[in-house]
Amino acid sequence: MALGELAVLRQRQENFDAAGKHLTDALEYQQTILGPEHPSTLATLSNLITLQLEAGETSAAIQNFEAVLRAKERLLGPDHPDVALLVNNLGEAYLQQGELNTSENLLMRALDITVRQLGPEHPRVGIVLNNLAQIWQLKGNRGEALSLLERAVSILEYALGPEHPEVKRVLDNLAHIQQDVIQSKDTGADRARAPRPEANTPGSTDT
Repeated sequence: MALGELAVLRQRQENFDAAGKHLTDALEYQQTILGPEHPSTLATLSNLITLQLEAGETSAAIQNFEAVLRAKERLLGPDHPDVALLVNNLGEAYLQQGELNTSENLLMRALDITVRQLGPEHPRVGIVLNNLAQIWQLKGNRGEALSLLERAVSILEYALGPEHPEVKRVLDNLAHIQQDVIQSKDTGADRARAPRPEANTPGSTDT
């Protein structure tokens, strides 16, 4: 790593550390004065989660995500659309940590709430489908992942327009999985065409 790149990395880390300390101090003050479930307290905790995810502190972010989720469930009810958004984001965090089954369960819950509360064509449905597709691809279910992404693109293009960054992100994921499916089919065809070694019949000898 060049010295210039190292300096930028150190500066970025210093910024993360300073921002993290500022948010932690603010959070402690708000929890004491306003209470742990006050909207301002939860907003500060959400900002800290964002910072932790950017800094790669996924485990700490997940712990705080779960605290915010518990509070929102008490304040809004378990089936509120904002709760579904938090469940989706928590599922994404578990996905980053490689805990696919936990992530999948959370995302399925987020999808169920979002469809029931906002309708099957809401853009949040497309976002959850995109996240689920990533899990299914990692589990080797490329066909199912492809179907989810095609549905997500259809929803997001209609709701947000074809030039929206979220649409482009999902289209990139779709192209990646389509390429994986093509390569998988090509590999299978190559294996099918490969000559099989002849087995010796009983009593025969090699010459």
